[in-house]
Amino acid sequence: MKFLEKNLKFILIQLFMKTLTDKIKSDATVRVQKLNSDLFIQRLKLAIGSESQRSFAHKINVAEGTLRAWLSGKAQPSMEAIISIAAYKNVSTDWLLMGFEVFREDVEENICDETVDTEQVYENSKNYSLIAPINKSRIGDPDSDFVLINYYDVEVSAGAGSFVEHENRAGQFAFTRDWLKSKGLIADKCALIKARGDSMEPTIHDGDIMLVDTSIHAILDDSIYVIQLDNRAMVKRIQQNLNGSLVIISDNDLYDKQLITTEQAKDVKIAGRVTWYAHDI
Repeated sequence: MKFLEKNLKFILIQLFMKTLTDKIKSDATVRVQKLNSDLFIQRLKLAIGSESQRSFAHKINVAEGTLRAWLSGKAQPSMEAIISIAAYKNVSTDWLLMGFEVFREDVEENICDETVDTEQVYENSKNYSLIAPINKSRIGDPDSDFVLINYYDVEVSAGAGSFVEHENRAGQFAFTRDWLKSKGLIADKCALIKARGDSMEPTIHDGDIMLVDTSIHAILDDSIYVIQLDNRAMVKRIQQNLNGSLVIISDNDLYDKQLITTEQAKDVKIAGRVTWYAHDI
């Protein structure tokens, strides 16, 4: 009798676990079907960070060619692949698929817990690489080696200029305090945003993530700045002439320099200076 009871309990437990697993897979499959390719590619790049594509592909047990296909938008990952990425980078599947900064309360949290300890963060991000949203209680403390920088859902044009319609915070990413200090940066005065367009190539590419020092509101040198003019936000090199006029310069030789007269320059707002950027090799 005890033998039958023991086996019955075992069978019931197995059935329960299978049902639970099927539910997780079903939910994840639905999210994969709703996957926004551009958003996923952006988050996948952030997850890869400075790690080589070959190494990252090996860690999640897929071919390098498959990873490249995901990054180019030619293919979408399976549910198993999404879970593998989430588990490896200690992020949630919701963040990978939809960018949600949530702490799930169901069983999926056990598979891809968003909490990352300092040692794991260091391995993932080294000196300055971006990582996925993390638990503020573990990173960003005054005594921590890491500090969080806000990433905003806003694109600035590295082309002809684009309107800025939304400035919603889309996440937070970790940098080491020492690296920021070496650049003379203050975390609360920094923001991460995305470049759009090709006029700053080969320096800044379309889709690159840029770290902007928002404490800079004046032209200090011939650096790259985020500027606002006529309701357009652009990332350009700026030169200031002695008479107060400005020269807007694109690194791409296909784009001509633009002269901003002294009078027009009064309407130019310097939103910050680009101090770092990341793109695929």
